[in-house]
Parts: sequence; structure tokens; C-alpha cells
Amino acid sequence: PNILLIIVESFGSEIIDLSGTDSAVAPRFKEYLEEGIYFSNLFASGSRTDKAIPAILAGYPNLPTIQVIMEPRKTQSMSGIFRILDSAGYATSFWYGGDINFANMNSFITSTGFRQKITMEDFSKKDRNSKWGVHDHVVLDRLLDSLNSAQRPFATAVLTLSSHEPFEVPA
Repeated sequence: PNILLIIVESFGSEIIDLSGTDSAVAPRFKEYLEEGIYFSNLFASGSRTDKAIPAILAGYPNLPTIQVIMEPRKTQSMSGIFRILDSAGYATSFWYGGDINFANMNSFITSTGFRQKITMEDFSKKDRNSKWGVHDHVVLDRLLDSLNSAQRPFATAVLTLSSHEPFEVPA
């Protein structure tokens, strides 16, 4: 089966409010839970993207005195599900409309098994019109086109950025 992992920046459980109080910022998101896999017993590994990415992609917990993503010596030998999927013949890709060099993410993403990286640099300058890079809808449109034309099973992760402050989401 094909695998698509969507990592939504700054998207905590309070955003979808599963308690039923209707205080959710994204109430329609609940509808999608039935179509995918939802982990109800999950905790955030940290309060920043550079702490969450190693936890999500390599199962490496946040440590109080070190940010593992900033330690290429450690991440070079780090495994993860995408390295395993790459070895099993999946086309692995990581999509991010921002600067892949932020917090040594480029090195980490490469080390953990992603063969292809699509980042801000792969989009025209006219599309790089948010504080952080390329808006999600532009990245996701291109991602969808890519996935629809995939020739072999794929394992893709995408990290959004429009939901990061200053919350610039085009109308």
C-alpha cells in the first residue's frame, strides 16, 4: 500500500477538540479521522518542530539537553520507518515548502531514508510568498500531481507550514 504521512505544523489536539465542546478551530478535521489512522494515546515530543521531527520520523524522543536533529554524528546512523520502506522498494520522499536547512533538517531527512526531497527551492520565486516559504496549498497541489503519477509504491511525508505563526493562509 501507498503511505502518506502529513505532519501538520502547530496542530495540537486542542485544535480539533475531540471532547465535544465545539471549541475546535478545525471542526471538519474530525470527519477525516474515520478515513485514516488516528492515535488517541499520543503525546508531543516537544514544543518545536526540530524536536518533533526526529520523534515522528525516527522514534527518537526529545531529550532535555540535546536536540538530536542538530547532531549529524548521531543522525547518520539513525534508522526509521522510511529507511526500512526505502529498502523494501518504496519511492520515499519528503515534502516541505520551507527551508530544508532549518535546524539541520536536510541532513536528518537524508539520513533517515528519504531519497527525494521537495523543498522551497523546488518552487518558483513567485510561489515563495509566505514568511516561511511556499504556502501549503501550492505544495500539496504539486504533491498530489506527483502521487497520482507514481510508478511504484510510495512512502511520502509532508510537513506543512501555513499553520505556523503568523498563520498566513491565503483566501
